[in-house]
Amino acid sequence: MYSTIIFSIALLVIGFFSSCSNVNKNRKNTDRPPNIVFILADDMGYTEWGCFGQDKIKTPNIDKLASQGIMFTNHYAGSTVCAPSRSALLSGQHTGHTSVRGNWRNMENGVAQISRGTPTIAEILKDNSDYETALYGRWHLGGEKSTNQPSMRGFDYSFGKLSSLYKGKNSYFIRDMFDENGKHISEDKYKAIGEPLYENGHYYTLEDKYKDNPFLYTDELVTDKALDFIRKEHDKPFFLYMAYSLSHTPIEIVESKQLYGNQDWPEEEKTFASMVSLFDEFVGQITREIEEQGLSDETIIVVTSDNGPYSADGHLCDFFDSNGSLKGEKRDLYEGGIRVPFVASWKGKIAPGTISDNTSAFWDYLPTFCDIAQIEPPSNIDGISFLPTLLGKEQEQSHEYLYWEFTEGGPKQAIRKGDWKAIRFLSENKTELYNLTSDIGENHDVSGQYPERLSELMKLMEEAHQKSELFPLYDSEGKFKDRLD
Repeated sequence: MYSTIIFSIALLVIGFFSSCSNVNKNRKNTDRPPNIVFILADDMGYTEWGCFGQDKIKTPNIDKLASQGIMFTNHYAGSTVCAPSRSALLSGQHTGHTSVRGNWRNMENGVAQISRGTPTIAEILKDNSDYETALYGRWHLGGEKSTNQPSMRGFDYSFGKLSSLYKGKNSYFIRDMFDENGKHISEDKYKAIGEPLYENGHYYTLEDKYKDNPFLYTDELVTDKALDFIRKEHDKPFFLYMAYSLSHTPIEIVESKQLYGNQDWPEEEKTFASMVSLFDEFVGQITREIEEQGLSDETIIVVTSDNGPYSADGHLCDFFDSNGSLKGEKRDLYEGGIRVPFVASWKGKIAPGTISDNTSAFWDYLPTFCDIAQIEPPSNIDGISFLPTLLGKEQEQSHEYLYWEFTEGGPKQAIRKGDWKAIRFLSENKTELYNLTSDIGENHDVSGQYPERLSELMKLMEEAHQKSELFPLYDSEGKFKDRLD
C-alpha cells in the first residue's frame, strides 16, 4: 500500500515538473514587454537578400522573416560607414548631432566614441526597465583603452571585437591571443594577426571546446555565445544586439561553408555569396532558438545592414547587382551608400507579408524600442518611433527631413525631404538635387530647374548641422584629420 502511495506521489511530481517544462516552452507572458533582437549585417546592399530582389545569392531565413513580418523599402542607415551608423543607432541622433561621424581612430581610444553625456539604447533600457542587455559582435565605438566599452555603456553581457588602438590585419578566422604558457602575446605580434576578442571587457582566450578547430570563424563564435544567452531562460525581457562582421572585407569563408563552388563565377564572388548566405544561416539559428524557447510571441526580430555595399578584395558590387537601381555604394551619400534593407518579424503583432514605404532611419530605433518597452525616450533625439507602422496602425508622426554628413574623402552633406533629396559636396562647391520618386537612381540632377527647392534644402542642411571638433564639416570649424592607420 505504502509503495503504491509513494509511486503515485512520484508520478504527480514528475507530472508537475513536466507540466512546468511544457508551460515554459509554450509560454506567452503578456505582463512583460517583448524581447528585442536586433541583427545587424555589415556592408550588405539594398538588394543583397532574396526578399529585396536578389536572384543569385540564397537567403531563405531572412526571406522567411520577411514573409512572416514586414519589409521597409524606404529605410536608411545612420551613415555610409560603420562607426557613425552605429552611433546614430544607439544614440537616436543623426550625424549632424551624434558625436561619432566617421571611422576616425586615435592611439588612445581606438575609434571615436559616443559622448558620455549621450545615453545609449542599452543604458536607457537598463535605467528605466527590467531588460537584460547583450551585445555580441562588432562594437566599433571605442577601443580597449577607452571608457566607452559596451560594459560601460549599458550592456550586461558583451562579446566580440571592440576597436583596437591598432589597425590590425582584418580576418574572420580567430587566433588565440595567448601563448602556450597563458601569457598574452606581444602587442606587435597581435597587430600583425588581427584585433583580439573581448568578453565583458576582458581579453578572451579560446575555450577548450574551440581550440581544436583550425577554421573557427569569428561570427560563428559570436552566434554560439548569443545562442547561449537566449537559452538562459530569462525571467526578464532582453535586448539582444547582434552586430555581425559579415559581409565586411576581407572576402574569406570557412571552406565547409563555401556554398557556390560549382558556380561559374570568379572565386571572390563565390566567397562573397557564401558570406551573405552564412549571415542568413546565423539569422536562422537565432530565430530557430527563439522558436524553440517558446519566445516567438514575445520577441520582435529586426534584420538590417549598417550601410551600403562595398567593392573590395576582388569583389564587385555590380556582380550581384547588390544595389539594384540605386547609385553609389559605401562612403557615398547617394542612395546606394545609405539606403539599406530592413525586415522585422513579431508573431501576432506584425501582419505577415507587409511591405511599408514609411521613410525611416537608424536614429528611429531608439524611440521605437523605447515605445516597445513602454518607456519615455530622451528629449534630445532626432528619431521618431515607427512602432505604429510595425503594428499596422496610422503613423501619425513623420520626419520633416532626414539628414547625413560625412567628412572622409571630402566633406559632404545629404538631406531628404519628401520626394526630394539634395547632396552637397563642400570641397567642390557643388550641390545636386534629385526627385527620388521619378529618379530613384539619382541620374538626373535638377538643381538648375528647381532653385527654390534647392535653397530650402540647403537651409535645412545648415540647421541640421552642429559643430564637431573631431569631425569639422566647414573650413571655419577646423581641419579634418584622416584616421590613423
